[in-house]
Amino acid sequence: MKIQIYIPKKDAVAGIINPERYSTYKKSNDYVGVIITTDEFAVLEDKETENKHTLFDEFPEFKHVKAGDFENWIEGLSPIRKAIFDKMLHHTHENKRL
Repeated sequence: MKIQIYIPKKDAVAGIINPERYSTYKKSNDYVGVIITTDEFAVLEDKETENKHTLFDEFPEFKHVKAGDFENWIEGLSPIRKAIFDKMLHHTHENKRL
């Protein structure tokens, strides 16, 4: 099954789905519809993700990504997982905690 959600046009252009800015209905003409899987939707709805203690708890494979492979690894993430990674990485940099 697939689920349609709406995200800001600027997020669509950037290729991201920000868990804090999506909607299940079209809020305005600044939003566009995207189709995601049920698994991706579950990640968006899962409040537990925000409670993970570290970046490595959420992305255990990240421990083994070599610097030269990082770009390929990050491009392989779904838009939702990319948004979560970016948010957690930013939080990690602020707190100096991996």
